[in-house]
Amino acid sequence: LSDRSDTSDTSDRSDASDSSPAQAWRWLALPGLSCFLLNAVTAYLTTDLSPLPLVWVVLLALFLLSYIIGFSRTGERGVAVSGGLMLVFIGAAAVLLPQRAGNAFFRVLWPALGLLLFGGLFLHGWLYRLRPAGASLTKYYLCVALGGALGGSFSGLLAPALFSSVAEYPLALVLLLLTGAVYLLEERERLGKTVMQYGLLGAGLGLFFIGHAVMADGRNHPVLRMRSFYGVLTVFRTEAKSLLGEPIPLKTFNHGNTIHGIQFEPHYLRDKPTVYYTETGGGIGITSHPAYTNGLPMRVGLVGMGIGTLACWGRTNDLYRFYEIDENVIRIATNSTYFTFVRDSAARVEIVTGDARFELAKERERQQEKYDVLVLDAFTGDSVPYHLLTREAFALYFDRLKPDGILAVHCSNWHINLAPLCKAAGLQFDKKCVGSVSNPEGVAVFAAIWSFISRQPVDLSDKRVSEIDWDKVRCITLPSDGKGSLLPLIQPGFTLPLKDRR
Repeated sequence: LSDRSDTSDTSDRSDASDSSPAQAWRWLALPGLSCFLLNAVTAYLTTDLSPLPLVWVVLLALFLLSYIIGFSRTGERGVAVSGGLMLVFIGAAAVLLPQRAGNAFFRVLWPALGLLLFGGLFLHGWLYRLRPAGASLTKYYLCVALGGALGGSFSGLLAPALFSSVAEYPLALVLLLLTGAVYLLEERERLGKTVMQYGLLGAGLGLFFIGHAVMADGRNHPVLRMRSFYGVLTVFRTEAKSLLGEPIPLKTFNHGNTIHGIQFEPHYLRDKPTVYYTETGGGIGITSHPAYTNGLPMRVGLVGMGIGTLACWGRTNDLYRFYEIDENVIRIATNSTYFTFVRDSAARVEIVTGDARFELAKERERQQEKYDVLVLDAFTGDSVPYHLLTREAFALYFDRLKPDGILAVHCSNWHINLAPLCKAAGLQFDKKCVGSVSNPEGVAVFAAIWSFISRQPVDLSDKRVSEIDWDKVRCITLPSDGKGSLLPLIQPGFTLPLKDRR
């Protein structure tokens, strides 16, 4: 780059040899904003998405591509064009900001990717145009490196601590619009009055849509919002209508944009199982066990806590042990100001903080008593931990179950079809796999997909659910810790084959 900087034509560059403090600030700000943009887009897209290597590779590839093209004669000449395309994608991203459902991922994906590419091209092309003569190149590249480090540090380290939501994404949109406006004002003589007017008008419209989305989000008034390394947790208070039209207050628990729990506030409905954990959902795994039907004490392990809804199935002398890696989830689920499933459970409830697979392995080493039912509920919303779905993980689960134990796997997901993986686990370990698909009922009971893997098949004949036809579910090889991927399981809008119940 140094050699090219000394020999390339500088006729279309303004103040190319300027190394004043004002110019040095631009050398810091432009790469800082580009790195901030990369991290902001990544955080926004992976709110409800499993951190697949492909996601990081695509985003990083687009960012590096914008650097390669931007630091070239093509990128230098096309700053205005890339800025215009950046404005288009900012507008699309701003319009889609209010879309919060987890299944909106593919709708918000393309504007975010376009924004990363053309926003990067604009920033890097402009940065390359501002390169100085040879005498100041050392200072130039030092500022570029320092600016990138500052932008990355702010978005990666400070933003999660400062913001309770992924606020860096709309902030990045605003900063790009302001940077574009500065470029238009500085280059108004070369670009012309018409381009400048339309550009500023577009920037103004973009700011309007972003402000509208932020204000709409502010009107939601969450009861609580917390953010950590594992994502954004939000508690909302809303209400449903009874059959007589009377309002029933309730609270919802969201991880990212996916609802993970609902509890009614009136005392007569407070212990009612909701969302995916009703008698037609996760409750099947517990109520189908012989110990439950015979009134015997049960040991139930639960990987993933949510708000502890499944604890409402607990009875006196039962043990329910939750494994939860996010301490914020535990704080919310055990705070009776928000939810009371854990507090009100008739069972003895224990909570283990840490990675479930690691903690289960430690229990195996200590030869602790095994479980009647082990519930895997860490896969909702496309954020699927791969290490909990490998051959070695399933071997651990079955080792921690009693001979008549049931492994209940919650397979409800937006875009990842876990049914082939459950089928592979059953075949691998010579177990019977039964799958249920339930229908939504009102606002507090969601459609749920569960797989029950055990030595003796779980009987669904008396349940109000449809049964998965495993003969029509495709066969796959169960992934291992050292080899495998979730990519073959990604099926947007998938439907499962069901048995015909006659």
